[in-house]
Amino acid sequence: MGADNSQETVSAPISIILGNTNSSLGATSCYVTDNADLIFIRDGLDLLLPKLATVIHRLSQFALKYKDMPTLGFTHFQPAQCITVGRRAAQWVQDLMMDLEDIEVVRAALRFRGAQGTTGTQASFMEMFHNDGAKIDELNEILCKKAGFEKTYSISTQTYTRKVDLRVANALSAFGATVQKIGSDIRHLASQKEMEEPFEKDQM
Repeated sequence: MGADNSQETVSAPISIILGNTNSSLGATSCYVTDNADLIFIRDGLDLLLPKLATVIHRLSQFALKYKDMPTLGFTHFQPAQCITVGRRAAQWVQDLMMDLEDIEVVRAALRFRGAQGTTGTQASFMEMFHNDGAKIDELNEILCKKAGFEKTYSISTQTYTRKVDLRVANALSAFGATVQKIGSDIRHLASQKEMEEPFEKDQM
């Protein structure tokens, strides 16, 4: 692999669809890697969303169960006013709900790159299809159907816009910040013996 590996042609995927063994024109390695990345992102979010929804549901039940159990609230880790265990958990639920909404928005906005050519102009495909743009549209419809996407992004270069990656990373990092906050709260509660983890008989 040299420095120009991003320009290598990948003929097999489009050849299968077109029934043409000479159809690698314009299909750079990004046709494979970027479309694959979008599939990985989509499938990863599809795994995460129901698990996050389950956590929210169970934590909501916990909040309701202990809504009347008093506990000491802190500011700057200094004793402040009495709150309840359920209310503290409800704060976690609220943040997780925001994360769920953000991730759902990112997931719903995901599109496929499809076959856009070397620089995104589809020029090589126009040449291949004798300037018949409808056939390129049909090709991308087939690709989207096979990959499980509704449609492609309106504009791509050799890659899909990296704003997609940023939007996904923002949503996931915000979710990570929520989990870190919940973990810190639990450790603080444990330090005051307000919340304890179970210990086995021989646990160190």
